[in-house]
Amino acid sequence: MSKGYNLNINFNDDWLNMLKGKLIESGFKPSDNNDDISLQFFTLQRKLIKQKPRKVLFPNGFSCPSELNDGLQLIIKNIETGLDLKQHLSTSIANLNYQDKLLNDWGIHHLHMGTKLNTKGFINRTGPVLFVRFDDDYAYFINVLEHGRYIKKQPWAMQKMVKIIHQNWPESIEVFMLKGVSTVSQVPSDKDIEDARSGCYNTLLQVDEDVAYAPIGMGLTTSGHSVDVVRTSHYYSNLVTRYETYVKENFMQFIEEAEKQGVIFDGNIHFQLVIENNEVYALEVTTNTIFELGPFS
Repeated sequence: MSKGYNLNINFNDDWLNMLKGKLIESGFKPSDNNDDISLQFFTLQRKLIKQKPRKVLFPNGFSCPSELNDGLQLIIKNIETGLDLKQHLSTSIANLNYQDKLLNDWGIHHLHMGTKLNTKGFINRTGPVLFVRFDDDYAYFINVLEHGRYIKKQPWAMQKMVKIIHQNWPESIEVFMLKGVSTVSQVPSDKDIEDARSGCYNTLLQVDEDVAYAPIGMGLTTSGHSVDVVRTSHYYSNLVTRYETYVKENFMQFIEEAEKQGVIFDGNIHFQLVIENNEVYALEVTTNTIFELGPFS
C-alpha cells in the first residue's frame, strides 16, 4: 500500500489462468491444482509438433512396409506443407499428465501411418509406426518399427535410433555430444535404458567408437517430466514474477502519469497481467488503463 492505495496484483495466477484457458480452448481438461498447470501446458506443447513446412530427410537404408506406403506419403505431404500432425500422434496426448519418455529422453516422436481418420479425429492406428526427430527446418525420418502389446521387444528404448541419427546427421545432435568423453564406463543395453526411464534416471549413450552422447532430448527429471519442459516452465514463471515485482515497486509512477491524462483512481488498484503480440502489459482493471512493461522473452 502506498499513499492510501490498496494494491491487488498476482501475475502468477493471471499467467496460470491464461495457460488454463488455452488448454480448455484446445479441448483439454487441465488440473484443478494450479501447481500442475504450467507443466501440463508445456508438456503438451512439447508433444505437439509446431506447424511449419519442413524438409524431410531419409537415412541410408530406410525402408517402409509396402502396405504403409500411402500412410508414409501422407505424413511426408503434411510435413512438407506444414499441416497439423496431431492426428498422427498417440491418443495419449489427450492425457495431460502422461509422460512420453522417449520424447523426453531422446526428442523423438512416433507417428501412426494410417490414411483415414477415426471417430476421435486421429489417423487409424497402425502396428508399425514412424519414428521422427524434428527441428525448425527438418524432419529426420529414422525408421519404421513395430509396436503394440503383443510385440515382445518394444521399440521405445532401441539405441539404434540414436545411432541412425548420429550416422546420418551428426551435426543435428552435436550439441549433446560429450566432449572429452570417448567411452561410457557402463554401456547400457536397451533394457537398461527402459528400466532407467521407469525410475526417471538418465543414461549416457555410446553410439560409435570414441563417441558418446548425453540424452539428445535433454532427458528426464526425477518426476518423469522433460528437463526442457521444467526449465521452460520455470523461466516463464520467473519472468512474470519479475514483471510483478517491477509493477509493485513502480506503480505510483504509473498512477501519477495516468492521472495527468485525466484518469481517476479510487483507493483500490488492481493490476492484471496482459500478454499480446509477445509484449507484456499491466492492466489496471478498475479504470481499464493499460501500461506497457516490456517484451515477453
